[in-house]
Amino acid sequence: MNNRVIYLLLICAVMGFVLTGCAATGCCNSDTPNFNFEVQFSPTTFSAPGQIINVTYLVKDASTAMSVTITDDRTGAVCGPITLSPDSSQTCEHEYVVTAADMGAGGIVITATASGSASGYQDPTLKTVTVQAGLPPIDTGFPWWIPTSGCDSSSGQFYFVVETGYEWLVPEVNVTYTATDGTNSYSCVTEAPSGETYSTGRIRCAGLPTGAPGALEICLQRLGDPSPTCQTLAEFPDSLNGISCAPLGTPNWPLGPPACANELEIYFVIDTGYAWLTPDTDVTYTATDGAVNYTCVTSSSYPGRVACYGYKSAGVGILQFCLQRPLDPMPTCQTYPAFPAAVNGLVCFVPTLPPPPSPCYAITDHTTCIGTVGCKWDDPTNRCVPNP
Repeated sequence: MNNRVIYLLLICAVMGFVLTGCAATGCCNSDTPNFNFEVQFSPTTFSAPGQIINVTYLVKDASTAMSVTITDDRTGAVCGPITLSPDSSQTCEHEYVVTAADMGAGGIVITATASGSASGYQDPTLKTVTVQAGLPPIDTGFPWWIPTSGCDSSSGQFYFVVETGYEWLVPEVNVTYTATDGTNSYSCVTEAPSGETYSTGRIRCAGLPTGAPGALEICLQRLGDPSPTCQTLAEFPDSLNGISCAPLGTPNWPLGPPACANELEIYFVIDTGYAWLTPDTDVTYTATDGAVNYTCVTSSSYPGRVACYGYKSAGVGILQFCLQRPLDPMPTCQTYPAFPAAVNGLVCFVPTLPPPPSPCYAITDHTTCIGTVGCKWDDPTNRCVPNP
């Protein structure tokens, strides 16, 4: 034992230290032992809170025999100490349970650290690996559609539900939505669970539409998405036309005077004043005077007006006209007591009778007319006619 080591031992003994290992021999290697460290997720995507992701830690390719301990900042896992030889590899596995916070963040990031120590080396080797899992990519080829719409009784707003088909789309996921039909904008949220009828991937939007709607464009963007994902639902106007969540109130619909539609039917026009009432509007009409049930239609040229027609019969009574939109709990009706007076006396059917025998006839030259009364030849009709 040389004087330098003896000197160090004397100093340590005086200070109360006991040296072991390479420090005791004074032959510590100033380098650090080397090895490789990998971390893997399986699966690499998740779609719901409570889902389990398997985390596998792998150490291999040691430069010398060593002892390795593994920790990470999320799972709380501690593996080791693991004995690792130069020609071996060792794995450690741990389960991570997806949380609601992970869904909101749109991803999971784990930073794991492996610390390897070997005999003859003064300092351990630290290896740090960061891995992540995320929500599934958005399938832009799946067509979104509207399974239901209606009136929200609590807010008085029109609502519709968009089905995206994305199972990962639940209320916990942090998503920004935009929805517009060109005229109206709607606020949207991810639909919350509702017993057995709950289906993931549904978006509920609501608003107070006014004016003529166009095709609906709805977009969603998650945290980390570089741009929104959008789809256009061209059938949206058809589902919206005629939808109004405000009650119609007491009607005051003027009735136009009845007239003849043709040689057999009468017609009349009721002006509701509703600009949204067009042929595209889904509305049910009833019109009856007690004796006749009339058929009613709307015109694109005159929004809000309803024309009704039918075969007149004797004994007409008070006219009652009703309309009902798809979301109305019951029809809205108005009666017209003066209707019989306007209809009675209106004759739309005039029988065509054969002409009576002519009192005039032509003689042989077809230009001289004779008969029981004064007659003359009529060039436009090429026949003999009475001469008044």
